[in-house]
Amino acid sequence: MVKFGQLFTNNGMYGSKRIISESYIKEATSHHQPHDMEINGDEGYGYCWWLANHNHNPVMVAMGYAGQIIAISQRHNTVITLTHNWRVSGKKADEQQQYALKKILIPTLEGILAE
Repeated sequence: MVKFGQLFTNNGMYGSKRIISESYIKEATSHHQPHDMEINGDEGYGYCWWLANHNHNPVMVAMGYAGQIIAISQRHNTVITLTHNWRVSGKKADEQQQYALKKILIPTLEGILAE
């Protein structure tokens, strides 16, 4: 998950090798649909990425099954991952992901970005 996040942080490059085209990275991380994650008013959804501008810092978040989360700040070259195996589904799983995002990952990113 970290390596996948690094691909997006580095605009599709892995070391000196291009794995994903830069144009796809730009398209995938552009706002295509609004969302209501309540981080702030500048939010949207790209291609499998939740996008927000948190305290003037663009943040991208991918959320997967059972609590797998990748949070990225390209500006600060930072990737944070959370792996979990929640034993719940439906609304309860969504609530747990939102809690992890708002109470763990975003504050962690804020701490890193503030330095």
